[in-house]
Amino acid sequence: MAYRELVESLAARLEALEAQVGERARERDEVAKLLAEAREHVRREEFAAARPHRRKRLRRWIFAIAGAVAVVIGVLAIRHATRKPDRMTEAVHRLEAFTFEMCSCSDTKCTQGVTDELMKWAQAEAKKDDADPPKPDDQTSKYLQGVVKTMADCLQRAMSH
Repeated sequence: MAYRELVESLAARLEALEAQVGERARERDEVAKLLAEAREHVRREEFAAARPHRRKRLRRWIFAIAGAVAVVIGVLAIRHATRKPDRMTEAVHRLEAFTFEMCSCSDTKCTQGVTDELMKWAQAEAKKDDADPPKPDDQTSKYLQGVVKTMADCLQRAMSH
């Protein structure tokens, strides 16, 4: 009979331990879930805190592109006054090419490369010594504004990814 009581006692102890293990496993799962939720909350807060910085950087890029394009348009407008329309057409095509390249970009590195090329080209155009540079007519100016807007939209799209 002593063995029977020992077996019953051990069985009862095993049952109690299994109940404790199950309870501890539930507690562990609950804590793991709370920890995952807290980490996700912290990640979202950090992401939201960085948002103004990303927006500022995007604005700087857009202003840089718009400034470069404005410089190019200004230079072209000054040069177009007495030049052949072929020179203006060439410049328009070059700006269209930069816009196409910008719209092909999907990351910051690519947009930086296009911006650098655009700035180099604008500076080279500005350095050319022309007594009477070409000036775009109203239709060309409106078209160039559309090209610039498209380029800025593409830049914004690439920077937001």
